[in-house]
Amino acid sequence: MEAASGGWLFLDEVASLSSAAQIALLRVLENQEIIRVGETQARKVKVRILSATNEPLAEMVKAGKFRRDLWQRLVEEEIILPPLRESKEEIPALIEHFCKKMDGCPYSIFPEAIDVLKSYGWADGNVRELRNTLRAITILHVKKTLSISAMPQRVWKALETLGDRPIA
Repeated sequence: MEAASGGWLFLDEVASLSSAAQIALLRVLENQEIIRVGETQARKVKVRILSATNEPLAEMVKAGKFRRDLWQRLVEEEIILPPLRESKEEIPALIEHFCKKMDGCPYSIFPEAIDVLKSYGWADGNVRELRNTLRAITILHVKKTLSISAMPQRVWKALETLGDRPIA
């Protein structure tokens, strides 16, 4: 908090904060001060919080699993990003981005492989799952163009379950 003072602090998976951590965060946001471990003197901090979660915080508040007062401070401005399975038109751009950033890059990818990845369900990990799937594909490729021949088995199994396996 102290290092972020005067700027922004990103808290990922804020829904998983313990009750004690929620209280501590609320106190910092309310009083704009912290006390370092082992000290008794409060230090002023002015920090803005950007938080993320894949849990429905409003529902957690209603169920008593997340503090209403903390949620009210965090929800000042809310951006809801649809899961990847609901925004498949973004998959080609994400693939292009990750293919430029991975070890051994840049990679390119055959359109057929993009089609396979677009037809996958992306239920579990969203963008992280897509990135990790691309990493798995690159491990099996010596060439710089990714094809469906190196698609992880979990992708094929999921597509077969749906009866939606593209022709290889």
